[in-house]
Amino acid sequence: MVRAAKSLLRITTFIDKLKKKLKTSPGRLVFFLPIFLLVYNVFMTLPTHAVLGLIIGKITGSYGLAIAASTLIDADHLISYVKSGVIKNPKLFWKTIMDQKDPYGDQRGILHNIFIWAFVSLIIFLFSHSGGIVISIGWLGHIFLEAIDNSDYWPLYPNKKINLKGPINYGSWQEGIVFAVLLITFFII
Repeated sequence: MVRAAKSLLRITTFIDKLKKKLKTSPGRLVFFLPIFLLVYNVFMTLPTHAVLGLIIGKITGSYGLAIAASTLIDADHLISYVKSGVIKNPKLFWKTIMDQKDPYGDQRGILHNIFIWAFVSLIIFLFSHSGGIVISIGWLGHIFLEAIDNSDYWPLYPNKKINLKGPINYGSWQEGIVFAVLLITFFII
């Protein structure tokens, strides 16, 4: 608990110093979010997937569905945490979500399987052409982001014969660059 309080204090102090240095309002600090994330190692997580959803939403005009499709795929992480009991222990939960390794071998589970993606996308597409496209692109984008970091990713889960490990180190400045590129792309398009 003390560590969490210290981290929160560091973040608050960082934001205050940044506001003073830049002499700007908190609203303009959004521009400096990639710097903040680089400093505090929060990358190929919810913010990155959400920014991908924002890009897809801006292109398709369906922000909510695009953000949901690009983020909610990680529900299988929660299934793993509940199944292994990690969710009951905050300290272990934090350690598990911040670790590159998947100690249970099922965090990127069935929802990260490319055949499940194709099958579900096809079914949704049959019922809603535009919704199917948005969900399919958001979901596939999420899978792509998971595949380019160097954590375990089994595209045919539960079959673990193929394990993709991308070139980008998990929790690194490289992931921060991916986030920054996505954020800049969102503002440009």
